[in-house]
Formats: sequence, structure tokens, C-alpha cells
Amino acid sequence: MEKKLVWDKESFFEELEHDRGEIKDLLEVYLSSSKKLLADIERALASGDLDLARRSAHALKGASATIFLESVRVLALNLEKASDLEEANDLLFELKEQLNEFWQKITSGDYGD
Repeated sequence: MEKKLVWDKESFFEELEHDRGEIKDLLEVYLSSSKKLLADIERALASGDLDLARRSAHALKGASATIFLESVRVLALNLEKASDLEEANDLLFELKEQLNEFWQKITSGDYGD
């Protein structure tokens, strides 16, 4: 079952006082860092290193919270708490889907006021 992307864009915009430059800058930083963190999680799980995957998920959770991307924050939290590689890989699949949807939204500029 595919979960819906949840981004509290209004709170994010309010936090940055609707400063378009800051919003764009922070989203670009998130885009870059979330791609790196997702790749780190994928590599860690592929090599069976659940602890490393958890650390990267923790960093992704914090970055997602910063921009109020709630659904990704929750998935990263759940991956951080995953009890085994199978559970972590299931969460990774959902995380990739959510991030890809968000990245498309950001790169298309579909985040206006």
C-alpha cells in the first residue's frame, strides 16, 4: 500500500517567513543531502550493515524534520528503529518512493505559496 507524501509546506514557509530565497536554498540543500543519505542507507543495507543504515536514517530524519517533510521523517524514524535487515529494506522501498516524489516536486518548482 503506497502511503501519501505529507509535507507541511505551510509551516515550513512560515518558519522561513516566506522568504523565497531561503526556501529555495534550504530545499536545494535538502535535495542534495537527502540523495546522499538515501545512497548511504542503500549501500549500508546492501552490505548488511544495519547500524550504519540506522545512523544515516537518523540524519535523514533530522533533515526531513527541518523542512517539515513529515512522511519521510516518520519513515526514517522507523528505519532507524528497524529490528532487522528485512524490515529495514521494506522501509527503504517506501522511503525511496516518498523521496522520489518529493524530489520531483522540488525540481519541477511545484512548491509555491
